[in-house]
Amino acid sequence: MKKIIAIILAVVMLSSAVFATEINTKSMEDLKNYKIITGDPDGKLRLEDNITRAEALAIVCRTLSLVASEYADEFIDVTSDHWSAPYVSAALGAGIIDIDDTKKFNPDEFVTSDEIVKMFVCALGYKPFAEANGGYPMGYYSTATRYALFNNIPAMAMGKPAPREDVMIMAYSALDIPLMLQSGFDFKDNSASYIIADGKNGAELRTPRTMLNQ
Repeated sequence: MKKIIAIILAVVMLSSAVFATEINTKSMEDLKNYKIITGDPDGKLRLEDNITRAEALAIVCRTLSLVASEYADEFIDVTSDHWSAPYVSAALGAGIIDIDDTKKFNPDEFVTSDEIVKMFVCALGYKPFAEANGGYPMGYYSTATRYALFNNIPAMAMGKPAPREDVMIMAYSALDIPLMLQSGFDFKDNSASYIIADGKNGAELRTPRTMLNQ
């Protein structure tokens, strides 16, 4: 059987902070300083509330410094004047989300744990690894676990709405996860190779935090 994806990884154990079940003040201040989270019109974060797909995607895009200047009405339920349009367009272009046959994004529905895990994994470049290890959703959960995306978040119930606090913890964790980048493509085997930009093996360190600090 033809190999579809060849992944070249410098296998590393990524160190990660151990999170409590509540986001701490330092984490929240970092997210605010980077303008990843802003709160509601009253400035409240409503940590225990569920979060919509549009709100969650905006957090993912802000974590990766992604925003589009134009939107071409790719989804029938997200118009160009919708506040999330620049993020939806950027995420679509970056492969964080896809368009299905309905051509709907459902921006006001609550994002599920499965969906937000996939968004973050794709945003960090680990989609090939997740797809090669089971696909959606289990391959994405195992990838997120391996690379410390949601350590100690007990509320991650598969298929259920994700609490806002969990999404913020994931965003803070994602800040320091090295990106997985394509390093080559073998046209003979029709396979891509990838490398983790962790500052080792000749790869320059690239994380969402290093990008935001530029």
